Amino acid sequence: MKNLIVKGALYFDGDLILKPHFTGSFFCVDCTEYKTKEQIKEEYSKEDAKSFTSEPPVTHKGVEYFKCEYSPYNVSDEWELLSDLSSLEFTEEETEF
Repeated sequence: MKNLIVKGALYFDGDLILKPHFTGSFFCVDCTEYKTKEQIKEEYSKEDAKSFTSEPPVTHKGVEYFKCEYSPYNVSDEWELLSDLSSLEFTEEETEF
């Protein structure tokens, strides 16, 4: 079943935060990943980890998540919407792939 996804909104999928690049109903969508420091240290080189953790984090339930790379994700009903959709501002931006 397709799910309505909002570009720029933050979603929690159980172990990381996702920020979709598109709005619409999707089975799969490209998302920017936000991961914990521990996840980043396990998955990336020291240089990349330092680069990712130098930006301000997003906090969810007291845990800090840092912006990493983007990747396609299968949309599921388990995605928890974290953003207040009434406060989202839509702007046109260039996305490099």
